[in-house]
Amino acid sequence: MIDSPGGELSDILESACELQYQAWAAGNPIPLADLLARFPDVAADPEAANDLLYGEVLLAREFASECRFEDICAAFPDHAPRLRRQVALRDALEGTERTSEETVTWSSPSGRGLNPQTRLGDFEIIREIGRGGMGVVYHALDLQLGREVALKVLKHGELADARDVARFQNEVIAAAALDDPNIVAVYETGQHGEWCYYAMQYVRGGSLADARNRFVSRPRDATRLMVTVARAVQHMHLQGILHRDLKPSNVLLDEDNRPLVADFGLARIVYADAVTGTGELMGTVPFMAPELVRGGTRRASILTDVYGLGTILYTLLAGHWPYSSSDPVTTMRQISAGALPDVRRENPSVDSDLSTILGKALASAPADRYQSAADLADDLERYLEHRPIRARRAGRVEATWKWIRRKPTHAAVTVTITLLLISLLGVWLVGSIRERRLNGELAARLREVEETSAYNRELLYASDMRLVSRVLAEADSSQALDLLNRHIPQAGADDPRGIEWYFFRSQAVAPAVPLIESSEPGYYVSFSPSGDRVCVTGAGGRVTILDAETAQTERVIGTRQGEVNGLAWSPDGQLLASAGDDGTICLWDVATGRRERQIAAHDGEAYQVVFLRAGRQLVSCGKDPVVRLWNVATGQPAGVLEGHTDDVEALAVSPDGTALATVSSDRSLRFWDLTEPSPSGHRWPLAAKGSSVAFTHDGAMLAAAELSGHVHVLQLATLKSNLPSWTALLHADGVQSLAFIGESCRLATGDRSGTIRLWEPEPVPGGTTTESDHARRAWQAHDDRIYGLAVSNDGSRLASTSRDGRSLLWHTPMQPRTRSLETPGAGFTAIDSLPETGELVTVDGGGQVTLRNLRQNSTRVFACPVEKWDAVAGLPDGRIALANAESNRLLIWDLETERKLVETTFAETSTRDVELAPSPDGRSIALARYSHDEPALLLETKSLDIIDEIPTSAAQAIAWSPRDNVVAVGSMNDILIWDHATGKLLRRLSGHPATIHSLAFSPDGRFLASGGDGRSVRLWDVESGRQVMQGQVGRRLVTAVRFASDARTLIAADAFHRSIRIWNVATGQAMGILTQIPGQPQQIRVLHDGQRVAILTDDGQIHVLEADRER
Repeated sequence: MIDSPGGELSDILESACELQYQAWAAGNPIPLADLLARFPDVAADPEAANDLLYGEVLLAREFASECRFEDICAAFPDHAPRLRRQVALRDALEGTERTSEETVTWSSPSGRGLNPQTRLGDFEIIREIGRGGMGVVYHALDLQLGREVALKVLKHGELADARDVARFQNEVIAAAALDDPNIVAVYETGQHGEWCYYAMQYVRGGSLADARNRFVSRPRDATRLMVTVARAVQHMHLQGILHRDLKPSNVLLDEDNRPLVADFGLARIVYADAVTGTGELMGTVPFMAPELVRGGTRRASILTDVYGLGTILYTLLAGHWPYSSSDPVTTMRQISAGALPDVRRENPSVDSDLSTILGKALASAPADRYQSAADLADDLERYLEHRPIRARRAGRVEATWKWIRRKPTHAAVTVTITLLLISLLGVWLVGSIRERRLNGELAARLREVEETSAYNRELLYASDMRLVSRVLAEADSSQALDLLNRHIPQAGADDPRGIEWYFFRSQAVAPAVPLIESSEPGYYVSFSPSGDRVCVTGAGGRVTILDAETAQTERVIGTRQGEVNGLAWSPDGQLLASAGDDGTICLWDVATGRRERQIAAHDGEAYQVVFLRAGRQLVSCGKDPVVRLWNVATGQPAGVLEGHTDDVEALAVSPDGTALATVSSDRSLRFWDLTEPSPSGHRWPLAAKGSSVAFTHDGAMLAAAELSGHVHVLQLATLKSNLPSWTALLHADGVQSLAFIGESCRLATGDRSGTIRLWEPEPVPGGTTTESDHARRAWQAHDDRIYGLAVSNDGSRLASTSRDGRSLLWHTPMQPRTRSLETPGAGFTAIDSLPETGELVTVDGGGQVTLRNLRQNSTRVFACPVEKWDAVAGLPDGRIALANAESNRLLIWDLETERKLVETTFAETSTRDVELAPSPDGRSIALARYSHDEPALLLETKSLDIIDEIPTSAAQAIAWSPRDNVVAVGSMNDILIWDHATGKLLRRLSGHPATIHSLAFSPDGRFLASGGDGRSVRLWDVESGRQVMQGQVGRRLVTAVRFASDARTLIAADAFHRSIRIWNVATGQAMGILTQIPGQPQQIRVLHDGQRVAILTDDGQIHVLEADRER
């Protein structure tokens, strides 16, 4: 029997172990006899004393050159047998020399799971029931006795190390030692080849986890059941066994609703650390006792199991787990703090006595719980018999003291607040002035806490966005969506999302037209030769023909073939061939839906079928290693292709019909030259089972997918030579389907995670192999594996079908992350936006000015003077300013009336660079030129008269603050902050190592961003002139900076890397690359709607980033 520790014994043992460790670490170990004499409570408890002796062995091995293990055994003979077993088991796990004859002989399987009808000794596998942290449980048949059993087999792979083997052996010993009608019985244990297993009682009724909602409205029934469970656990304790993982899923129910305790994977029969490792955390987090969370398994005792019984009862009464947080760390903190809510809040039908019993079982301190499972069972029986229960509610003083001990931090805060309130009351009595001062200090502290919390949230957001940028670059849309979804706000909460969130999300998903929404998996999708129809089939055995333009269903054919796995259109589009689970190939008249012919093609399932030789023949594959050819007109066999050694999973015919490619479960691709009299099939090895195969439209390349995640793209011209050329495309998940797009070698792949990736593999020289894990684009298309992909012949549409039951049509799957505006022959030279409407104003090299509404995709061209305008600025009331550095002209144009309002010329210089910055009210405009002898000018827009001059040197950047008369202008390496109202310099900002190219104020005017040569982006506090952020872009210069419309994000153009980078303004943290663009970015404009960013590049192109907040 396991003795129950006293209220403070665990703390005393911990103090003794700490002193023991410190003495060894200092080189002066304390003799064991003296140490036990110093701690008589430990010496009096066999369990605690053994822990101390075992710790001495481990410390001696760590700090001494040789261990005095035999001396310890001789000095303490009563503990020697158990101590020898512990040391032997530890040595067996670590692979060191053994100190006893006991050895660990269990081994772990190296293969995969067990398939139905597999024999393991005298047992035949029926099906898999479930998996745990250490083993797999199967429903099996005992062939000797003819009875059904539950067979637990040690899990294979990286989890099956020596420690897992020891735990598994420990579980068998623990379970086999128990003989109780309410504990799952163990029948037999053994080892068959590499598999170690044990057979136990098969229980049909599920577990309490499945039935927990059944007891919410019947608390007395839940109590009766828990009496039985507690008695069974008490029997375990009497046999010297701790369960340590009591939870609803480990209590099974038979057909008579009799509970049986199961799963002894974490049971303890010897010193726990020998199996779990000293202090290692074991168990299921929501059901762990507080002492395990705080101190690991060394604190486990029978009171740990009492707590586990309490969590089961709580789950039955509340209908959910004791702690519902999805974050294990948060749950462990709640457990450690004892933050379990009163069950009566969850279930008002629970009365006071039952709630009191539950509270005692779930007490945070072990000493406050029932001291045995029997005590808990007794009190539950008293409750059922309406007798007074032994558990009592804590008095107000006792409850308060326990709360202080459990939550000292909260108590300290409460006391502090109480004292503060008393102080405030005294201050009120003394005088209102002091009261206001203290209230102000408290408010400041609260604001500080709120600001710190908000800052931490921004840090997390910025960090996640940086990671999203990285995983999107790696085409991992699934992980990107997981990270993005973390920041969708709950109702009423602040929304942390900036423009980058919406832009990133638009890259992780793509708009689709639903074809079919079904509860049955879709297996295959195919476009008609003309591309006007698309056909979908799957597990339901139906063939659905839809209009590819409208997605309207035209015909549904019930095939009666079982599940339909493959489809093929005849070249003229008049026939459809379907391959079914019944092994047949059926031909259907598309116009009428009538079956024209049925061919018994394969003994097992038929997987795929294609038309050959202008539709006169069919080729099929299925659950056998043979490819079969059929005469379409007669349905008679036309030949076979043999060479594979296992099922042929997929096939494809070259566009000219002269070649066939197949992939098989035998891990090979075969290429068959159909012009040969007896094709033998050129073999290409695969690393795993083949899943899909396709030719390019010109037949020059072939792609084969395998379930390991590799896609092999081979050049057929080199396939038969001794120098084959191929590219391996690497997926994170197994590839299930693929299809080439249009006339190019662009490739679409669908994987088991539901992601579609688009690739552009380049041809490689003969004898060359390359690898790539960088897809051109990827998005999360489905919630489950994508069984089928198809592309229309013109490459304009992509269709997909998945195990999630959805079939989707994608109209523009190859659209890049940005869209480019149609570029005139001379290219664009300048861009800006109208402040009131957000429309984009563009100027091209031919002098044409165009107003573009990017949301409605509309344009309006203006008859401005034809001239090469170098700069444009949008003004309020539909006006624009245009500047030409070569002719030194500046004019104001009215877009509504399409006429020039005013024009002027400025002093001639040798520069060709000019910058414009209008004031917020549009009454003034600032002009800067890259000249060493010309000041920056401030002009009135009505007359273009000069109203102020800012002395500067080589100004390439100028910006007007949105909230006052402040203008910022770059002067070589410095920034001048100029007060237009007084005509004076407010401050000079220094820090840039080289020339400044761009300036931008935040929408609220609080911050100023700057960028230029020297690779840096800087953020300044305008009020104080303090630099609050510095970011690096890699190499060379930053050509443009802009704030997002919500001022949360700073956007910068990295010319060298041809990328747009982003920073979080609140924290100054880099959030990575927003997008890559073809040319070097020169200008950035964030449009008024906050959803679009326009970028002008050095090659005269305009690229638009769109972040649709409504999608």
